[in-house]
Order: sequence, then C-alpha cells, then structure tokens
Amino acid sequence: TSSDGSAWDTVWSKSGNQGTSWQLAQISISTSTTINYVRFAGTTGSDYTSDISIDDFSMESAPTSSPTTATQRPTQLPSSLPTPLPTITPTAVPTRTLLPTQLPSPIPSPLPTSSFAP
Repeated sequence: TSSDGSAWDTVWSKSGNQGTSWQLAQISISTSTTINYVRFAGTTGSDYTSDISIDDFSMESAPTSSPTTATQRPTQLPSSLPTPLPTITPTAVPTRTLLPTQLPSPIPSPLPTSSFAP
C-alpha cells in the first residue's frame, strides 16, 4: 500500500503452491495514513503451471465511530429512472426485379482442313 505511489509497504503476501482451487484471503489494515494506492506484485515460474490470479478484489473503509439509529437513513432511490435505450426501427430494403440473362450461343468450332494432293 502507499499514500503517494512512491513509497510502498507490504501488508500481505502469499507464496508456494496453493493448489487448483480458488483461495480466499481477507486482511485488515490498521493505519492512520490514508491509503491511495494498492498494487499487486507477483513472480511466476517458467512453465504453464506457474500462474497468478486475482479475482473479486474490494477495499472498504471501516466506520470511524458507531452509528446511532437516529442518524441512519435508508439510501434514497434515484429521483428519475434511467433513460431507456433507443429503439431501432428496421428500414425497408428496396426490391429490384432481375431479368434472366441469356446464355451466349455456342461458337461453332472450325471445320478441320485437309489437303489432298492429286
């Protein structure tokens, strides 16, 4: 974690074979410094069985004091509904009447020539 992006503190690490199923990791960070940056660093081996995966990461702030029921209000719904997506009306494609094409007449082959000497 870091507050300025230049000095980093390691707050959690994991190493070694973790098996083939997803593993859950949940940590609490107790600090008086504001955390503005989080980075993940990993080192893998040289073949396809050495990999790293991070999924479903979230970060939440803990409340600074206990809320009282008098100050808690339910979250209000938006005052208006989202703008609906536009509907697309298909346009008609103009039709064309195609006339049949005529096949070319076959070109006659030349007659063989022969020469006879009397």
